[in-house]
Formats: sequence, C-alpha cells, structure tokens
Amino acid sequence: MLPPLTLWSASGHPGGLRQNLVMLLTTAVATGLLGWWTGDRAQWISYGFGLYAIGTWIQTLRYTDPPMYRLIWGTREVWFAVIGFGSLAIITYAFGFWAAPYAIRSYSISPARVGTLIGIPGAVASALGVIAGGRLSDAWKQRDPRGRVFVGMLSAAASAPLLIAMFLASNFRIYALISPLVYFAANLWPGSAIATYQDLVLPRMYGTAGATYLVGGTMIGLALGPYLSGKIATVTGSLQTGVFSLLVAPVAVLTFLWLLSRTISQAESSKIARAQAAGEIV
Repeated sequence: MLPPLTLWSASGHPGGLRQNLVMLLTTAVATGLLGWWTGDRAQWISYGFGLYAIGTWIQTLRYTDPPMYRLIWGTREVWFAVIGFGSLAIITYAFGFWAAPYAIRSYSISPARVGTLIGIPGAVASALGVIAGGRLSDAWKQRDPRGRVFVGMLSAAASAPLLIAMFLASNFRIYALISPLVYFAANLWPGSAIATYQDLVLPRMYGTAGATYLVGGTMIGLALGPYLSGKIATVTGSLQTGVFSLLVAPVAVLTFLWLLSRTISQAESSKIARAQAAGEIV
C-alpha cells in the first residue's frame, strides 16, 4: 500500500491503474494547493501521502474482498462512524497536545510541575475514561441498539463545556482541577467506537474494521486536530483561540453520530444478507 508499490498493486485489476493514477493526481493537487496556501508543505505532503495510501488500500479491498468492502467502505454507516468518531479524536488528541503548553505559557508554571499536576492525573483519568466508556457502551447497547453511538455523543457533549471552563480558568489551581475531568470525558469513546465498527461487519472482518477505526482516528483526529488548532493559534496570536477552535469538532461529532444512530440497527441486521449478495459464503 506504500507508493510506488501502489501502482503495481492497482495494475493487477481491470482499470485499476487508471483509477489509481486519477486518485494520485487528485490527492497531489489538493494537498499541494493546501501546502502552498498555508505554507506548511511538510504537513500536507505527509497528509497527501497517507490519503493516497489509504485510498489504494480501499481500492484493492474492493477487488480482493468484495464482501468486506461492501460491509465497510461500501456502507454509509461506516462513513458516518469514520467522520463522527474521527472528529471525537480531534478533541482527544488536540486537547492532550495543548493542555501542558497552555498551562506553561498562561500561568508561568514549570514543565516539571505541569507534568506532575496535569500529565499524571490526565493519564490516570484517560485510562479510567476508556474503561468506563467501554462498560457503559456494553450496558447501553443491551438496552438500545444505538447505545454505543450514544456513548460517543455523550463524550463530545460532556467534554466541550469542561474544556471551555478549563481554558477560561482564572488560575492554575482551577485549571489543574478541571483537567482530569476533560481527560476522562474526552476518552469515553474509543472502546465504543471500535465495537461499533465490529457490530457492522462479520467476525472474520474484525481486524479490518479495527484498522478502519484507526484510519478515522489518525487521519482526522491525530493528523488534523493538533495541527489545525495550532495553526489557528499562530494566525490569531492566541493559543486559547486555537484551543477553542476545537469546539467545531463536537458539532461534527453530534451531527454524524446522530445520522449513524438513525440507521445503525438496520445496518447491523442486514449485514449477513448484504455480505452474501457481494459473494460471501456464510
């Protein structure tokens, strides 16, 4: 899946090389223009490289395993999940990236003290958030087929006001007290997200469904979250403004996860029939 091996991979399928070259050209032009416009060429070259590799993977999956392609990238619910949970990752990664630097710059706190009072409690709270979110996801799913999706929506709705309160704190003590709460709320969703993807596919496809979760979390959350908030901070001259720009993410989360919640039950119940229609032998 790594260029230029992607061209060899695509050439093994009818019309695959032509489609792959069009994808390569489109990605190169789009990310090249973004690099020129922002001046951050390394960011967008790297991002374009990743997009193209993922696009080639999806293209190859379409030819080599049609049932898996049908249940994953050929299903709109998965796209809703990729965007919705990926936008949640923006909050998680960008907040984790900027929490310590903001405290150092705004409250004149030493890095060692920030590591002790923000880093350690944050790590513990994050782990507890993942565990609690996973347990809540399982319990809610038993009562409602949309339960796992609701946990993701809860994470976005809970973390946003806490993040605002934290970055408006008048002193470091309040900032440090709120920080673990944000870490906890912003990490409720990963277990729920992975299980949601797996609920939409057959057991043999769980590994690829997990990789799809990583695609959304990495390409939307990790690759864009810290960068975009940092870029806005640089342009505006305010790190607080850059952090508050993250509040666009919960809107995307709630929108796409709500769309997912409307049809996820139907998608789950029809997955075997749709896989068989694509050639799966069950």
